[in-house]
Amino acid sequence: MAREIDCEAKECLHNGLGKCTASIIQVRGGATYSRKKTYCNTHTDKTDSFMITAIEHMKGNADYGVGDGAAYETAGPLTEFPATPISCTAIKCRHNQNYLCSAKDIQMNRSARGVSCGTFDA
Repeated sequence: MAREIDCEAKECLHNGLGKCTASIIQVRGGATYSRKKTYCNTHTDKTDSFMITAIEHMKGNADYGVGDGAAYETAGPLTEFPATPISCTAIKCRHNQNYLCSAKDIQMNRSARGVSCGTFDA
């Protein structure tokens, strides 16, 4: 069953209509007891031209001379994966099981520090 990953970071390259489309998500937090001190290490600003170029290359954008995009279309969007793995270093979170998040649905929140994990629960 697909995991819902809601995300408020509209400026993130992986944000698709309020949902995270990254194939793997990395949440960082160490030994914090506060969700405000967690952050999404996968967050990539849409203005990061290197990442945009890499994704266009994978899609087969003709501007980059790599075909017609048939391979990308066959594979489908990343949101079709049954469950998005979320690695997590926030060891005080009750959802952290051997550095993997076990929460069913995840909420990533916009904060002053960047993007924090709203599902964090110490």
